[in-house]
Amino acid sequence: MRKKLILLLIVGASISTVFGKVKPTVIIAPFTPIGEVTENDTAAVTELFTSQLVMQNKFQVIERRNLDSVIEELRFQIGDWSSDTNKVQAVGKAINAQYIIRGQLMKLGKEFFLSTTLLKIEGFEVVSASQDKFNYLGDVLSVIPSLVSTMTEKLVPTQNYKIGAKGPGGGIIFMVEGSMCSEVSQSLGFYNWNDACGVAGNYNGGGVYDWYLPSKDELRLISQKLVQRGFLQDYEYHWSSSEYGAYNAWDFNLNGCIGSTSSKHSTKSVRAVRTFYVE
Repeated sequence: MRKKLILLLIVGASISTVFGKVKPTVIIAPFTPIGEVTENDTAAVTELFTSQLVMQNKFQVIERRNLDSVIEELRFQIGDWSSDTNKVQAVGKAINAQYIIRGQLMKLGKEFFLSTTLLKIEGFEVVSASQDKFNYLGDVLSVIPSLVSTMTEKLVPTQNYKIGAKGPGGGIIFMVEGSMCSEVSQSLGFYNWNDACGVAGNYNGGGVYDWYLPSKDELRLISQKLVQRGFLQDYEYHWSSSEYGAYNAWDFNLNGCIGSTSSKHSTKSVRAVRTFYVE
């Protein structure tokens, strides 16, 4: 078998900013194969995950040779340092990294699983963890975006978001409860209900992929917090994800704060919403 390919990239920059804050630096350790999974496949998945993270344009990639030189200076073996807490902390300190992402690619029975964990290097506190499953290895690209979104939303720097302010996804903040915030997108056009669900779910404003069609209660909150307070002007009826039987769904007039039900075949305006967390 070909010698295991070790892929490790450092994502981050000391001078770039996200939303006016310094970007966090993240170490992506080589993912671990478990079960009937090859090391080469796992290395490829690590690279795909890293590429998806970089595509969000919230981080910069430090060249591999710079990391190798740091590990060499510390006299660590490149193949074993990422499993040793003390060595991870030493590497993190040397390159001013705050986080490390670890992952496992597994095959259990006929299903594949990809799990990722985000840890703070100082104290090795688990910040977040997520897992998704798929039937064929070639389907891994369908689950990576959601896993990356989960990782990056936990890396949003501390910020005092307020109702009516711009969110990290480019929307308008309409709910703030402790560390949990919600934002609503711009109008995405007019569609029937089935298409509206797809359009909202596929929206990637801000480079994140966790948008969805709001419920009627979320639309009511948008009306109360944004429209009625002058942060947003909108006179259209919008589809909600709340169904009313097999053939109808709730829609909502944001300006009048009025809900009603309509045939899913009718055309309504569409906005997407998402929830994110700050530290």
